Amino acid sequence: MSLDNFFNKVETEEVEIEEFEEEYIGYDTLYINDFGEGDTFAGEPVMSEIYDKTFEDKFTGREITQNNIKLRIINHENKEIFEAGIKLKTKNNIQDIWNKSKLGTLIWSIAAANNTPINGNKLTNFNIKEFSDEINNMSNINIVIVSDEFENKEGEIIEYNLVKVTQIN
Repeated sequence: MSLDNFFNKVETEEVEIEEFEEEYIGYDTLYINDFGEGDTFAGEPVMSEIYDKTFEDKFTGREITQNNIKLRIINHENKEIFEAGIKLKTKNNIQDIWNKSKLGTLIWSIAAANNTPINGNKLTNFNIKEFSDEINNMSNINIVIVSDEFENKEGEIIEYNLVKVTQIN
């Protein structure tokens, strides 16, 4: 086989490389599950656009695709990055958000830190893109990790961490 034939048969795809990875070389990444109840972090917030995450379910072996958004907080002084993925219901920028969800907890806490209380327990037709743009315009936030839990269909208690913003600078 000639090299021309070889390269003509190679499957390729265009993959978007995040500038984030190149911009913060040498920074340590800390994930939300590395933290416990009451742990804090501070830095410059960066919210991603909505993206698909595909993985294999560890119980069924089926391939699952989820819609997510990622919050990163960059602490330049300590060269650390906090990272929290947030699962969304759809890939649409306009969604209904409940206050007890991961994104809802973040939104309600930002509103409280800004002294802008939200009445009710659900945001209807919330624009995630505009919210992300507002987050990305902030210079610094302080967060605290809070834990919550739920009982799954098998009766197991599942614990998970949430991000609450305590201060916007």
